Amino acid sequence: MYLNRRTFAVSVLSAALAGRAAGANDAINVAIIGAGNQGTGRLRDFLRHPDVRIAAICDVDRAHRDRAVALVESARQYKPEATGDFRRVLDKKDIDAVVVVTPDHWHAIPSVAAFKAGKDVFVEKPLSYSVAEGRAMADASSRYKRVSQMGNHIHNDLPNYRRVVELVRSGKLGRITRVQVWKTSTTQNTRPSSPPTLSDGFDYDFWLGPAPKRPYDPLRAHMTFRHFWDYSGGTFIDFWCHISDVAFWALELKAPKTISAAGGRFFLTDSTETPDTLEAILEFPNLLYTFSYRPTPITGFEHMGNIGCLL
Repeated sequence: MYLNRRTFAVSVLSAALAGRAAGANDAINVAIIGAGNQGTGRLRDFLRHPDVRIAAICDVDRAHRDRAVALVESARQYKPEATGDFRRVLDKKDIDAVVVVTPDHWHAIPSVAAFKAGKDVFVEKPLSYSVAEGRAMADASSRYKRVSQMGNHIHNDLPNYRRVVELVRSGKLGRITRVQVWKTSTTQNTRPSSPPTLSDGFDYDFWLGPAPKRPYDPLRAHMTFRHFWDYSGGTFIDFWCHISDVAFWALELKAPKTISAAGGRFFLTDSTETPDTLEAILEFPNLLYTFSYRPTPITGFEHMGNIGCLL
């Protein structure tokens, strides 16, 4: 049976209730850690499910917390606990699961701590800031026997992905030896509307967390954080898992034999750091895989949209 993102996410968290007798008071007590743009979207998804109770909202920005609390209060007529410190959430014994929708450099620490505290975890993509952090998260999930899930929502939202997988695996397309993936973006960043000075309700030091200490720049926080190496890996990291997923899924690709990449900043003049142009080549046994990120379409692909995967 096909599960969409909302049903799938909640079904994963429902494991927290496994073994309990169903009853009128049964509910999955969920805490949202990170209530920015994406976190608010996830919150809305969970609010659509009557068996989920939003018990706590955590965000280092008071404006985000207040907005999320008001959203829950409007939908459910109660106010969840609000805090700027995720450790207070993990100390609550009644929390069954947490939803980690922080910037990428903050995925690992609360996730590992949540597993250790006996919570199940739904964490946004990309899974982690680094391979080592991702391994620590996977190991902690196994060690503490907790349910975990990464939120790569296109995998579950788009039924055509599943149909592509079925078509490729049927053999009707023959032997596939080349995969071309692309993401076209004419503008990587626009300066946020936030002022160049910190607001009273934003704990920037806590937001930095494990990252190096840097002077505040509104581009560094919130929606454009991914374009700084301290916190993520740019548009490539943001979209890689979405676009590449269907090819890796259909062809059952494992680790590549070799990887090479080239790129740079040829168009942007703002304070961000990650490339605005990138070409990556991954060599698999009997298959060549290329990923292009650029401000203009690949020649011959102009009619195919700004995002795609060609097998």
